[in-house]
Amino acid sequence: MLTLNQITDMFYALTMTLLGFDPDDPTKQDRVRTAWPAVGAPAWERTDDVCFMQVTLSPDQYTQQIESTYSPQGLLIQSFTEVAAVSWIFYGPSSFDDSRKIRAGLFKPSTFETLSLQDTYLVTDVPEPVRSPELFNGQWWDRSNLFARFNIKTEIKEAIPHLETADIVVIPNR
Repeated sequence: MLTLNQITDMFYALTMTLLGFDPDDPTKQDRVRTAWPAVGAPAWERTDDVCFMQVTLSPDQYTQQIESTYSPQGLLIQSFTEVAAVSWIFYGPSSFDDSRKIRAGLFKPSTFETLSLQDTYLVTDVPEPVRSPELFNGQWWDRSNLFARFNIKTEIKEAIPHLETADIVVIPNR
């Protein structure tokens, strides 16, 4: 079972890659942010291209069913689907183009392969990005929003205590 931080890290790396950046390059790591600025709003210039990414788990009809099985090794295995909702909010002069680049990149075979290694799969009804300039402090800031959902196959394995030996006493019929 992936934690929310692990899921967020997976989508951070994917977003950086689809934008053409190395996720491990410290000079580009402020290009995609997984948290909002702690002090002041906004904390970047109007001419900066910045992406904020938010990942949440979302209720869905596919999250309702949980399959439980028992293995011969004494494990309870619960399998189910979680739905991750990913919102990207882009600011800057390239905000709309960046959102379109991410949307197109989600459908690449290499993206499908990368996500499938984490048992994560795109729900393919991804709407077009929406350009929505934002008024802040008397200035208009370029902004575009993109939203997508992903199914994540999740398994939880838990050892079940079981009897290893038992004493059997036969008492004859009296």
